[in-house]
Amino acid sequence: MQSSRDRPSVVETDLPPILAGAAFAISGVGVALALSDAQSPLRAPFVIFFLFAGPACGLYTVLPGLDPVARAATAAAGAAGIDMAVAGTLSALDVLTAGGGITAVTAITALLLLCAATRRTGWLRLTGRTGSPTTGSNPLRGRR
Repeated sequence: MQSSRDRPSVVETDLPPILAGAAFAISGVGVALALSDAQSPLRAPFVIFFLFAGPACGLYTVLPGLDPVARAATAAAGAAGIDMAVAGTLSALDVLTAGGGITAVTAITALLLLCAATRRTGWLRLTGRTGSPTTGSNPLRGRR
């Protein structure tokens, strides 16, 4: 007979996906409001949330070897660094606009998430190429 201590609590199992979905929705609304130039009092907080949470989530997914607290701290610092690098680059090129910055951060976030998804699914398995580390064949060099 299972006791209530044997089963994980609802907070442990159901809350993280719900929070992730809420963060995704808030970020999506912020990007949509910013790119459509809508005059809404929610525009600024939602965009700021996206500019921080988007790159942080992307970096969090590409750092699997660290413990969760170190991953979160590294992802937060990296997100601030990505935002500053985008702002500095666009400012140096004299093309700094709100839409351009959001688009650049979105592209970087998408690349980070794509990198994590590619590693998780296995690029070599998707392409059908095979290679064995014991035989020394490298599937990235091409076929012989």
